Amino acid sequence: MTFCFDGNYDGEWEFLDSERTIFRLHDKKANWNFRKIVNILVCKLCGVSFLHYKREWCPDPRAVFGDIRFDIVVARYIRTACQYRFWDIAPLYIDIDDLPVQVFRTVHGKGKGFFLRWLGAAVTRLQTDIILRKAKGGWISNEEQVRQLGNSYAFLPNIPNSPSPAYDPDYAPRTGLFTVGFMYYRPNYNGVSKFLKEVWTEFTKKYPSVEYHIIGKGAPEEHVAFWHSFPNVRYMGFVESLEEYYQKTLATVVPVYAGGGTCIKTLESLAFGRTCLSTPFGARGLSADVVDGSHGISIFTDAQTFIDAYGKLADSEKSRETERQGETLVDRCYSSEAFDRAVDTVLGVNG
Repeated sequence: MTFCFDGNYDGEWEFLDSERTIFRLHDKKANWNFRKIVNILVCKLCGVSFLHYKREWCPDPRAVFGDIRFDIVVARYIRTACQYRFWDIAPLYIDIDDLPVQVFRTVHGKGKGFFLRWLGAAVTRLQTDIILRKAKGGWISNEEQVRQLGNSYAFLPNIPNSPSPAYDPDYAPRTGLFTVGFMYYRPNYNGVSKFLKEVWTEFTKKYPSVEYHIIGKGAPEEHVAFWHSFPNVRYMGFVESLEEYYQKTLATVVPVYAGGGTCIKTLESLAFGRTCLSTPFGARGLSADVVDGSHGISIFTDAQTFIDAYGKLADSEKSRETERQGETLVDRCYSSEAFDRAVDTVLGVNG
């Protein structure tokens, strides 16, 4: 039997069927000890710690399921793999998503002083090396980082949402821009605020009638108030259907400057046949020949490069051709078939 961990932190052990079991953690109080204190300090510093002593915090799956023997454990994210020491149960495979050092530099290390940033990065690298040695292999969604991990790891493509048969990519007229994401996630709402402050003000001087919609639930109230202080900006919150927005928009914006993994909203924009105006970080993990503008992704680094990228959309015929190239890219490289091949490669199904 394969034991899978889905990253949910509250709940209980649960059989889904004869092949899959999902673990949901019962948070139990534990006695304080030196290891626990060090673990908490490391977690506070790095956001991840392999020192977690699982028997203090959750039931042992071998005790819960009696005589069941797990052949492998597949864990989503390094954090959950090390936090509950799944390598003690069976051979471990990890869906890494992104190397923790990058997440530390762009998220957990932000706002820390020089010494704590240096110490946190060093501890994160050390822990990552230890965890990867304990794992048999796994997958990572950042293609650029596969080379750092060796032959036991493979690039695992994110699979974006696809449009329904009723979706019309050639809909006209198309106007405005929008951003979509979970707006309770700090890199998302901070990214939108940074984009508005550093890019949108200059952009609206040249294009004063363009509207910008921000979609996604959970944005902090102070950020929403800040967004609405800019012209032609509207926070929509949760919407029932994104297809209407994709169909009517001229392009999407991915104003992401921090976080982890490959930004799936970049790929989703391509899948819906829409140009994606993205920061370099929003297109991380994608090869240079993909982000050169020919596949529907245009990179901006400041207000002027954003204005230039938007200006190129005026040629609707050429713009639609690059959008089709983006659709083809997603169909070829970010499909269920490509996902299955990556899983088979690591688990040795084809070898």
